[in-house]
Amino acid sequence: MTMGYKKNDIVVVISTQSSQKKNKYSYSFCKVVEVGKYDLICKSISKYSFRDSFFTVSKKRCIKVDHNKLSFNEAKIVHPQIGDLVV
Repeated sequence: MTMGYKKNDIVVVISTQSSQKKNKYSYSFCKVVEVGKYDLICKSISKYSFRDSFFTVSKKRCIKVDHNKLSFNEAKIVHPQIGDLVV
């Protein structure tokens, strides 16, 4: 599936670290700085990130965050009442 990326998009970059026993996955939010044919140049936007430089990542490792589909009015916390929890 090819997503149309453009400058200033927010993406989730999926990173993997392989070992003999299993693979570890990590995810980071990044801002797209430049778009290439197969790769993106990104910058991490996490406030806990120590990476302050730009890096290149394959488009296949990225998932675009679509802000248009987010509904902030429906994202209210529902307070539990008696009978709501299943044991």
